[in-house]
Amino acid sequence: MIKQVCVPQPLVDKVIRIAHETLLSGHQGIKRTTEKILREFYFPLLATKVKHFVKSCDLCQQCSNKNIGGVAPIQSSPISSEVFETVYIDLVGEIIPNSAEGHKYILTMIDSATRFFVAIPLKKIDSVTIAEALMSQFCTFGIPSLIHMDHGSNRNSEFMRQLYHLYGVSIRHSSIYGPCGNLVIERNHATMKNIMKKLIVEQHSGIDL
Repeated sequence: MIKQVCVPQPLVDKVIRIAHETLLSGHQGIKRTTEKILREFYFPLLATKVKHFVKSCDLCQQCSNKNIGGVAPIQSSPISSEVFETVYIDLVGEIIPNSAEGHKYILTMIDSATRFFVAIPLKKIDSVTIAEALMSQFCTFGIPSLIHMDHGSNRNSEFMRQLYHLYGVSIRHSSIYGPCGNLVIERNHATMKNIMKKLIVEQHSGIDL
């Protein structure tokens, strides 16, 4: 025997909302939301009202509709044959503690062909500072044909777009909120952070690592 509370009409929407939208509910589908409610409650037209509520949930419509867009095909990352033809760039920071000279950030760059990694300390991360740092490296290694980066506003401002256009550089972006799209450089960030941690420990403890 299952004992259920008969929910009065003014509280029906609240019960459905709790069963569907809370952190412990996790926006589950119509079937699981219905089953969750039936374990404790009952009200007339329960299945119909739950179905209508779930189908009208804004978050579910944005994130859970698998019929829109389909599945993206698996593709191989393009392989560069020329040194510094394609580079990946990103920013790390704010880094705490700052350096003795006041550097708070690191602009990182890696060559797609050789995996040569460059880390440039920065005190600011506005577009002008980033442009100056990039140009100092391009003067050394040459101007690339393609830069791969995320959607950071300081690297995609109108000023930066004009700079890329002036030097004939094409831009390719990672997916929004998808750091794995820039995995070539993200993996080097992990290595760099481990080295920085060891240096900080060595500096504060006096132990030779």
